[in-house]
Amino acid sequence: MVFAERFSGYGRMVIIDHGERYFSVYAHLSEILKKTGDAVKRGETLGTVGDSDSLAGSRLYFEMRKDGKSIDPLPWFRK
Repeated sequence: MVFAERFSGYGRMVIIDHGERYFSVYAHLSEILKKTGDAVKRGETLGTVGDSDSLAGSRLYFEMRKDGKSIDPLPWFRK
C-alpha cells in the first residue's frame, strides 16, 4: 500500500500499487484498516465505506490508474 490517509476532496483514501505502473484508488472511507507500507493480499479488507468528504453521502470511490491516467477497471474483475 503506497498511500493510506486523508486526501482533500476524497476523504480517507487508500492507494494500492499493483506493479507495472498500475494503481487502484479507494476513497471516501469511514475507516482505514491498513497503513502506508503494509502488504495487501487479494480479498483482504482495506477499510470500511463511509461518508468522508463525500457530498453525495456514504459511498465508495474506486478508480484504476496506469501511468497516471484513469483506465477501465473491468478487465481486472474478469477471471
